[in-house]
Amino acid sequence: MMAVSLNNIGLVLHAKGDLDVALKKFKESLEINEEIGDKSMMAVSLNNIGLVLHAKGDLDGALKKFKESLEINEEIGAKGGIATSLHNIGTVYLDHEDYNLALFNLFQSKALKNQMGIKKQETSDYIFKVCKEVGRKRFEALANEVFDKLPDELKPFINAKEFIEDKTIHTIHKPNRNAPCSCGSGKKYKKCCGLSQT
Repeated sequence: MMAVSLNNIGLVLHAKGDLDVALKKFKESLEINEEIGDKSMMAVSLNNIGLVLHAKGDLDGALKKFKESLEINEEIGAKGGIATSLHNIGTVYLDHEDYNLALFNLFQSKALKNQMGIKKQETSDYIFKVCKEVGRKRFEALANEVFDKLPDELKPFINAKEFIEDKTIHTIHKPNRNAPCSCGSGKKYKKCCGLSQT
């Protein structure tokens, strides 16, 4: 619980914009989780460290932490954690303007969320952001190319045409931290998926 408390303190500091102290708290949480062998919370701490590094503009450092989080989530079979890590990796590649890798990771995240019945719009918003940045024609070619590279088990859970044919203007929104988590756990967002995404 010390690690959870440190993580929650880090989330508050991150929300207040005190990134250096938030980073310190997430690292302290990670150390404790490594010591006790709690892989699930290790992945959460790594993800939160990545979020702070991303906010500080350290894209390479953030990408490294998100990939470490993904590796642990894949090892323990945490689909929600995998989807979150893939989403965050996609956002870093988007900031790097590597639209192919951004879309590949965002598509995988969205497909996993669809497979789990999560209706959260955030990943879709970033996919539409790729479309806005590259233009509809290039996006269509990119989306089809990326879809072909997806693992076969994820392809039934995402429809690339949904993003190609949509003409709606989309904005990126942040979930309400006190709302019930969309993953279906029954917990508040801030006590569930909000631990790994601020």
